[in-house]
Amino acid sequence: MVVLPFDAHNHVQLGTTSVPSPAAAVDLLLRTDDATLSGMAVMSTHPRDFPTVLDMARNEQYEEDCLVIPCLGVHPWFLHELSDCEWEEQPQQQQQDKDSLPNWVADLESLLVSDPNIVVGEIGLDNFHFDPYTKELTSDMATQVKAVEYQLSLATQYQRPVSLHCVRAMGKLMDALTKIQKEFSGQLPPRIYFHAFGGKAATVTQIVKTLEKKKATKVFFGFAPVINFESKKTMEVIRAVGLERLVLETDHEEADRVPPSIKAGVELISKALGVSKEELVSITNRNVQDLYGSCWPKGKTLLAGGTVLGERVE
Repeated sequence: MVVLPFDAHNHVQLGTTSVPSPAAAVDLLLRTDDATLSGMAVMSTHPRDFPTVLDMARNEQYEEDCLVIPCLGVHPWFLHELSDCEWEEQPQQQQQDKDSLPNWVADLESLLVSDPNIVVGEIGLDNFHFDPYTKELTSDMATQVKAVEYQLSLATQYQRPVSLHCVRAMGKLMDALTKIQKEFSGQLPPRIYFHAFGGKAATVTQIVKTLEKKKATKVFFGFAPVINFESKKTMEVIRAVGLERLVLETDHEEADRVPPSIKAGVELISKALGVSKEELVSITNRNVQDLYGSCWPKGKTLLAGGTVLGERVE
C-alpha cells in the first residue's frame, strides 16, 4: 500500500505562477497519478480569499475523491488591508446580549455557523513583520491582539480547531489564550496547532502544560521546511515535540513547490526522530485526523494511491 502525507498547512489558493487556478493546484497535488498528498488544509489569509478556499473544498468536480480542509481566518500580515467598512460593527448573530462585532468577524462567524467543517486559520500574532517604507509593524500589535482574540473566541465558541502563526509574540499570544479561557469558563478551542513553530524546546513543554490543563484541548506543532529548516535549533525542537503532537506542513503558495517541500520535511523530521519515513507519514496522518477531527468531512479517509516521495510503502 502507498502511504501519502497530508499537508496540514498551505496557501495554494494564492499561487499565481505554477498552475492556472486553485482547482489546478488540487489536481496537481491530489488527483494525478503522481499525486504527492493524501489531502491538505488550505489556509485563508483575508476575507477576499474565503470564497476560493471554500470552493476548493466543495468543488463538485473533485469533492468526492479529494480531501481539502477549508480554513478561514485573517492572518496578522493582512489585517491592515481590511477596509473601514469591514471594521464597522454589527451585533453577534448568536448572542445578542454580547458586544457587537466588526463586519469581518461577524461574516466569519456566519460561515462557521453554516459549515461545521471549517477550521479557524491562519490567525495569530507577528512582532517581526515590518512595512518596508515606514519600518513599523505592518499591523500594530494592539490591532493584532484584538483580531486574534475575536477569532480565538469564535474557535472556542464553535469548538473548531485553530491554526496559529506566532513570531516573537508568544507571551502576548499566551495572554490572549488565557483571556479567552477565562471568558469561556475554562474552555479553549479543542485543538490548537502552532504552525511553523519557531520557539525553543523548553517552550514546547510550557505551551503543552499550560494549554492542556483541562484535557479538552490538545496541542500540535508543525515545521515548514521553507521557514524552519535553516535554524540550528529545529532538530532539537522537533525532538521535544515528539511524534504524538507532530503534523507535516509546507506553508507554500505555489503548488509546484509543495511536493519537494513535503519530501524535505519527511526526510529531515524522520531523521530527527529516528524513525522511518513510512512510520512518520503514517503517524502524522493519524495526528492530522485528530487535529482536524471535529471538522473532518464524514466518510472521508486519508487516501492511498499515487507515489509518495518517489517510494512505495508496502
